[in-house]
Amino acid sequence: MIKWSKDKCQKEALRFKTRREFFLKNRNAYDATWRKGWLDEVCSHMILKIKPHNYWTKSRCQKEALKYKTRNEFCVKSNSAYVKSLREDWINEICQHMLRMGSLKKRCVYVYEFPDNHAYIGLTHDLIERDARRKLKEGDQVTKYIKISNLKPIIKQLTDYIPVEEAASLEIYFIKYYREHNWKVLNIAKGGVIGGNRLIWTKEKCQEESLKFKTRSEFKKKNDSAYKSAKRNGWFDEIISHMK
Repeated sequence: MIKWSKDKCQKEALRFKTRREFFLKNRNAYDATWRKGWLDEVCSHMILKIKPHNYWTKSRCQKEALKYKTRNEFCVKSNSAYVKSLREDWINEICQHMLRMGSLKKRCVYVYEFPDNHAYIGLTHDLIERDARRKLKEGDQVTKYIKISNLKPIIKQLTDYIPVEEAASLEIYFIKYYREHNWKVLNIAKGGVIGGNRLIWTKEKCQEESLKFKTRSEFKKKNDSAYKSAKRNGWFDEIISHMK
């Protein structure tokens, strides 16, 4: 694995005419340069294309979006149009034709790793879009820590896009894993929660919940979502073995 020193990054950057070309053709070198704060210096020879103020209208963003098949491709190849579309809340409308990476039923687990051993683990159906939206929110844990520490994290996708309940379980696992390996985890929540603060009922959570009840009917009446999740996933008989 190449260790990207400043000298190596500078030599690599000289092969390219624009930052976009650098990003697309050697992502590792670009990320190292960006993370260590050398980007402006090593890219000083490059052509910097700047659009006039308020160039990205809704119609221009829409026209630009039609060039791409995925939001990921749109974000990488036309980042200013993509961010403008996010900020103005046009993104869902103008990206209707695109393939989505995940869905409400499929998520991936990701991590932001900071150079000082801080980390944030999360769950999303679209990693690129999640990262772009995060930058627009000042109250976001990652955004706040970037401002406090003046450090830039590396984003890593820890899993494929997998069924949401499995992803939620793995989010909890990775939060624990990073803590056990001496990372300072920035997460406030314990994990296992998706949009709308809806708890994902893993086997462990269903088992813990079932112990509150003495009968099946009481379990179903007082926590129908955990009851149904246990049924659906084939854990039901095991977790209600203590019941009458």
